[in-house]
Amino acid sequence: MIREQNSLQVRSIVILATALLLALGCSGSSEEPGSDLGSDVGADLSESTGTDIGEDTAPDVPVDDGVPVDGGTEPDVTTPPPFELDRNGDGTLDILVIGTIYSIRDGAAAFSPHLIVSELQSILSGDTTLPLAVNVVAEDLYRSKQHVTGYGQGGDEYSWTYYCHSLTQYYYWPEGREARLSNLAGQGGVDWDHVVIGGDPNIVSTVPGYYSLGANKVAAKVAEGNAQPHLLMLWPENADGAAIDHFSEFTYRTSDGAKVGLPVIPAGRAWGDLAAQKKDIAGAHPTPNGAYLAAASIYAHMVGRSASSSSYQYDDELAEAALSTVLSEAGQMHYTGARTFVSPFKSCDITDRVLNYNHTGSSSENGIRGGLNWVLGKANVKLESGGDPPINFNYGRANTEFEAHKRYKIDPAQFDHSLGFPMQDHSNHGNTTLLYGLDKRRDGIENGTDLGVARKMARDLELPYARAIPVRTLLVQMQDAIPGQSGYSDGWHMNGDLNKAIGAFMFTLLTGHCALDAEPANQDSNEWRSWMAHKIGYETAWNLMHLSGSAPGFKVIPDSPDSTSVTTTDGAGLSVSFAYQPTDNVTVSVSTDTAATVEPAELVFTPENYNVPQQVFMLGLDGDNPIELFTITASTESSDPIFDSLTDRWEYTVVR
Repeated sequence: MIREQNSLQVRSIVILATALLLALGCSGSSEEPGSDLGSDVGADLSESTGTDIGEDTAPDVPVDDGVPVDGGTEPDVTTPPPFELDRNGDGTLDILVIGTIYSIRDGAAAFSPHLIVSELQSILSGDTTLPLAVNVVAEDLYRSKQHVTGYGQGGDEYSWTYYCHSLTQYYYWPEGREARLSNLAGQGGVDWDHVVIGGDPNIVSTVPGYYSLGANKVAAKVAEGNAQPHLLMLWPENADGAAIDHFSEFTYRTSDGAKVGLPVIPAGRAWGDLAAQKKDIAGAHPTPNGAYLAAASIYAHMVGRSASSSSYQYDDELAEAALSTVLSEAGQMHYTGARTFVSPFKSCDITDRVLNYNHTGSSSENGIRGGLNWVLGKANVKLESGGDPPINFNYGRANTEFEAHKRYKIDPAQFDHSLGFPMQDHSNHGNTTLLYGLDKRRDGIENGTDLGVARKMARDLELPYARAIPVRTLLVQMQDAIPGQSGYSDGWHMNGDLNKAIGAFMFTLLTGHCALDAEPANQDSNEWRSWMAHKIGYETAWNLMHLSGSAPGFKVIPDSPDSTSVTTTDGAGLSVSFAYQPTDNVTVSVSTDTAATVEPAELVFTPENYNVPQQVFMLGLDGDNPIELFTITASTESSDPIFDSLTDRWEYTVVR
């Protein structure tokens, strides 16, 4: 299934008008102080804490010609800020800013939160109109830990260092996880009002889907508390316009597809639009000017004013640039259509009814094949070995140091796509080391982790043919959802449900399709455990492919695995439904090429009948060719953006 979406990231006309009034120095508002003018559609940010931050309740500041004696431009305080600042009403504005001091790429610049936090603390503390104490804290997601690792079928032991660079690994890093997640949810000693989510620019640029997956995990945990999560648009060191556009698109795609309200702070766009002389050079990233610009962007985004209104002065031109960008970005279209960036997690969009494969592995690959066949059985799709080249795909282990002769193979003349997975560790330590092994271990070129595989594919120029299977990322999610889930069926081989999760991931990555059944009632049953594995595999693939934390579960299922062709008298059917509930009606339009006809051409699903299958029947038409290939296409339209502009395709043949 292909996701085709037009996004207009508009916080609201009221917000934009309000902010423009502020920028022009105008006053007056019909809104009550403390009301939320800045929430995204669907996000409820309007809780009142009783703190009147829209009135000038701070002590009077002597003014000379409109400028406070202690510096800064006098702010307009008659209009409330876009976001409720003191969300918990405790009298303190508590903000957590997440970033990292080390990039996953050796020698590359990360995006440190520390100087940003210092600048934001100064800006907010210098805003005399805020009747609040201010507490801004930096959270570095980088971590490392040495672990004994069992490697190979014999379980040989090595002491290796594991590293955390991504938001996903940060969320699942075992050491201190309970305290870390409690802190994100505002239960670790500080009840956060706002959490600003940054990350590693190198991960955004090379594997944006993985950045999106982690941002969604962190944002959802933050939203469990009272805090509002925000997504900070980063920028790479020495960024040009194309790089800024790239970061902008994937930041806004992540925001638009998030399960919780996740508004964007467009600091990266502000940096990209700066005059060259303002882009300073330093040994750290962001630079001093960059850190202030990011802090000023956070301030403008949350408070609705320029940081130049604070008594803390750094560079008014940067402060005004931040506000200007926040205002202009609120009314921009940030991307159109399906994403085209080629990554190791891009959908292969195969529409064939029979998938032809190859692998040169052994027991681990055979186990994965069993999981894939289990999913294909639910989708009524066949899996066959071999065929006339180029066949659909080959798959295999990705590690270069362990049984390299069983690796996946890049050969476009033989295979359209090649899928690689990091081999599992031995079970003597594997249920621990697999959880640490999402990002990186040992060094920058070792490819025994999920991102190690994906990054090596990009580094070795194997795209657009190569695709990565993030086995460890699937397992950590399964262990969260399924009590007692192990990664193993014995001392070495992967658990059957993990193989089903891998199979579900592969099916969606290869075809874009969904075949997820309804949830079994008994959560203690093996059937439910397998269903959850299927759900995790599908949702992870969808998130990595589309940068969307919300999956639609659009199911267009052929009526039989053998019904791959039709005639002018003997047709075939499709069953259409959704695995997840939309918020509004979804209209599905069904069409074919000129070689066949389809009835009915339109289906309507409601929030009440979304999971009740509706049938479509196709029949071949007369023509000159004895055998003709045709495509049946199902497209959606809905006011629910997660269910709008979806496309699902299958190929059939007409036999005359």
